[in-house]
Amino acid sequence: MIRKAVQEDAKSISEIRAAAWQKDFKGIIADDYLASINTEKFKLLMSDTIASEAEIFYVFEDKGNVLGFASGVFLEGTYDCETRGLYVHPEYHGQGIGSELFETLRTYFKENECRNMVVKTLDGAPNNRFYLARKGTVAGHETLKIGGKEYQGVLFSFLL
Repeated sequence: MIRKAVQEDAKSISEIRAAAWQKDFKGIIADDYLASINTEKFKLLMSDTIASEAEIFYVFEDKGNVLGFASGVFLEGTYDCETRGLYVHPEYHGQGIGSELFETLRTYFKENECRNMVVKTLDGAPNNRFYLARKGTVAGHETLKIGGKEYQGVLFSFLL
């Protein structure tokens, strides 16, 4: 079941993000950064972000366990919305959870009159195939700073 996130989901969200980063970005992001991911610090940030509604969050829950989440924000300019996060716990990859979360966020943005969504991610990451399979268009590249280092990023554009 997909539902809007509540503050109590912050712990699960932070654990999912850490597990996904440590698996999916291994060999792309420096190992020392991946090992240093602090789920407690991220949990506090997510709790505050969810409470302030600065970012919309949806979670996929099954039998009381949060297995994945998607988040996004409204923008001004060429892109009027952005998917900021889309993570599924690695143990549940390949079950359609990410697709359901992504479509839920797309629908939310479309219902709120957005027309052009962007997703920024690391170039060469496994999720690149996911976004291309959902008809994302490579709209450009930019440098992403993570853990004090610079990495090549890719922007995927989606017409809503």
